[in-house]
Amino acid sequence: VHTHDLLHILTGFHTDLIGEIGLGTFYFAQHTNFPSAAIMAGYALNVLMSKDLHKIDWYLQAFVQGYERGRAAAPLIGLKWEDCFEEDIDVLRHRLNVVPTTIAPHPEIDPAPAFPLR
Repeated sequence: VHTHDLLHILTGFHTDLIGEIGLGTFYFAQHTNFPSAAIMAGYALNVLMSKDLHKIDWYLQAFVQGYERGRAAAPLIGLKWEDCFEEDIDVLRHRLNVVPTTIAPHPEIDPAPAFPLR
Protein backbone atom coordinates (compact mmCIF):
# COMPACT_ATOMS: atom_id res chain seq x y z
CA VAL A 1 0.00 0.00 0.00
CA HIS A 2 1.27 3.47 -0.85
CA THR A 3 0.99 5.43 2.36
CA HIS A 4 1.30 9.04 1.14
CA ASP A 5 -2.38 9.45 0.32
CA LEU A 6 -3.37 7.58 3.47
CA LEU A 7 -1.29 9.98 5.53
CA HIS A 8 -3.05 12.95 3.91
CA ILE A 9 -6.33 11.48 5.15
CA LEU A 10 -4.99 10.55 8.58
CA THR A 11 -3.31 13.92 9.23
CA GLY A 12 -5.86 16.11 7.47
CA PHE A 13 -3.18 17.94 5.46
CA HIS A 14 -4.53 18.97 2.05
CA THR A 15 -2.76 18.25 -1.24
CA ASP A 16 -1.81 21.88 -1.96
CA LEU A 17 1.72 23.17 -1.30
CA ILE A 18 0.89 24.09 2.29
CA GLY A 19 -0.50 20.62 2.96
CA GLU A 20 2.47 18.94 1.32
CA ILE A 21 4.83 20.97 3.51
CA GLY A 22 2.91 19.96 6.61
CA LEU A 23 2.86 16.31 5.60
CA GLY A 24 6.52 16.49 4.57
CA THR A 25 7.56 17.70 8.00
CA PHE A 26 5.33 15.04 9.57
CA TYR A 27 7.34 12.47 7.54
CA PHE A 28 10.59 14.15 8.52
CA ALA A 29 9.72 14.00 12.21
CA GLN A 30 8.93 10.29 11.85
CA HIS A 31 11.89 9.40 9.61
CA THR A 32 14.79 11.79 10.13
CA ASN A 33 17.06 10.73 7.28
CA PHE A 34 18.68 12.15 4.15
CA PRO A 35 15.77 11.53 1.74
CA SER A 36 13.36 13.26 4.13
CA ALA A 37 15.78 16.16 4.56
CA ALA A 38 16.18 16.46 0.78
CA ILE A 39 12.41 16.59 0.32
CA MET A 40 12.14 19.32 2.95
CA ALA A 41 14.92 21.29 1.26
CA GLY A 42 12.97 21.03 -2.00
CA TYR A 43 9.85 22.39 -0.34
CA ALA A 44 11.85 25.26 1.16
CA LEU A 45 13.28 26.16 -2.26
CA ASN A 46 9.80 25.94 -3.79
CA VAL A 47 8.47 28.41 -1.22
CA LEU A 48 11.45 30.76 -1.58
CA MET A 49 11.00 30.85 -5.35
CA SER A 50 7.22 31.23 -5.25
CA LYS A 51 5.19 34.36 -5.78
CA ASP A 52 3.60 33.70 -2.38
CA LEU A 53 6.70 34.47 -0.30
CA HIS A 54 4.76 37.23 1.49
CA LYS A 55 2.64 34.46 3.01
CA ILE A 56 5.64 32.78 4.60
CA ASP A 57 3.96 32.67 8.00
CA TRP A 58 1.33 30.29 6.56
CA TYR A 59 4.04 27.97 5.25
CA LEU A 60 5.96 28.10 8.52
CA GLN A 61 2.82 27.25 10.47
CA ALA A 62 2.37 24.13 8.33
CA PHE A 63 6.05 23.27 8.76
CA VAL A 64 5.97 23.55 12.55
CA GLN A 65 2.59 21.88 12.98
CA GLY A 66 3.56 18.95 10.78
CA TYR A 67 6.83 18.44 12.61
CA GLU A 68 5.31 18.67 16.09
CA ARG A 69 2.48 16.29 15.21
CA GLY A 70 4.84 13.83 13.54
CA ARG A 71 7.05 13.74 16.65
CA ALA A 72 4.02 13.20 18.91
CA ALA A 73 2.48 10.46 16.79
CA ALA A 74 3.16 6.78 17.24
CA PRO A 75 5.76 5.46 14.79
CA LEU A 76 3.93 4.72 11.55
CA ILE A 77 6.71 2.98 9.67
CA GLY A 78 5.83 -0.68 9.27
CA LEU A 79 2.18 -0.12 10.17
CA LYS A 80 -0.04 -2.63 8.39
CA TRP A 81 -2.46 -0.14 6.87
CA GLU A 82 -4.67 -2.88 5.50
CA ASP A 83 -5.53 -3.80 9.10
CA CYS A 84 -6.71 -0.22 9.71
CA PHE A 85 -9.11 0.19 6.78
CA GLU A 86 -12.19 -0.90 8.72
CA GLU A 87 -11.33 1.23 11.75
CA ASP A 88 -13.12 4.54 12.34
CA ILE A 89 -10.78 7.42 11.41
CA ASP A 90 -11.19 9.15 14.77
CA VAL A 91 -10.47 5.93 16.66
CA LEU A 92 -7.42 5.29 14.46
CA ARG A 93 -6.12 8.83 15.00
CA HIS A 94 -6.55 8.44 18.75
CA ARG A 95 -4.81 5.05 18.78
CA LEU A 96 -1.87 6.42 16.76
CA ASN A 97 -1.85 9.78 18.58
CA VAL A 98 -2.31 11.70 15.32
CA VAL A 99 -4.00 15.06 15.79
CA PRO A 100 -5.41 16.26 12.46
CA THR A 101 -4.22 19.61 11.21
CA THR A 102 -6.12 22.81 11.81
CA ILE A 103 -4.57 24.40 8.72
CA ALA A 104 -6.93 24.86 5.81
CA PRO A 105 -5.71 25.80 2.35
CA HIS A 106 -4.87 29.52 2.18
CA PRO A 107 -7.66 31.27 0.23
CA GLU A 108 -5.18 33.36 -1.78
CA ILE A 109 -2.76 30.57 -2.67
CA ASP A 110 -3.35 28.53 -5.79
CA PRO A 111 -5.41 25.52 -4.67
CA ALA A 112 -3.88 23.26 -7.33
CA PRO A 113 -2.07 20.18 -6.02
CA ALA A 114 1.59 20.77 -5.25
CA PHE A 115 2.55 17.86 -7.52
CA PRO A 116 -0.18 17.45 -10.14
CA LEU A 117 -0.47 14.15 -11.94
CA ARG A 118 0.63 14.29 -15.55
